[in-house]
Order: sequence, then structure tokens, then C-alpha cells
Amino acid sequence: MKVRLFLYLLLVLHLFLGLGALSGGGMLVLQPDGSLLGMEPGWLAQSPFSSYLIPGLLLFIFSGLLPLFSFLGLLLKPECRWANALNVYPNRH
Repeated sequence: MKVRLFLYLLLVLHLFLGLGALSGGGMLVLQPDGSLLGMEPGWLAQSPFSSYLIPGLLLFIFSGLLPLFSFLGLLLKPECRWANALNVYPNRH
């Protein structure tokens, strides 16, 4: 019972993080000047980026897509032989 509660909480958090990062990263990729999110280009003055395109891509991929893939893996529990070869706990998914 307690494990199920934590699994549902983890699923909700992964979904919330993934969808939020997809929308934020997508908006930064669509408008690299940050205007869709109300961000100013001057905020990047001391950073290595001239626009929000690269940070938007990083946000979209690493904080958006990867948590959603993890969400799907936790929800569907697919059987992957190559992933099981890397699993140090073979009796757990």
C-alpha cells in the first residue's frame, strides 16, 4: 500500500515536471528572445548564450522529454533485455 502511494506520487511529479519543461522549453525555442515567457534578453548578458535557444533546447530535452520517458517506463513497465542486463536488482523493475 505504501509503495503504491509513492509510485503514484513519483508518476505525478514526473508528469508535472515533464509537461512544464516541454512547454517552457518549447516557448523558448519558438521565440529565442524569451518574449513568450516575459524574459528579457539582457538577463543573458553575463552568460555564454546570446539567446534563449540553447537553454530552451536543454530544458526541452533533459527536463521535459527524459522525465516523460521515465514516466512511461514506470507506468507501462516494458520488458527490455538490454535494460535488465544493466539492472543491479534483477528482482525489481
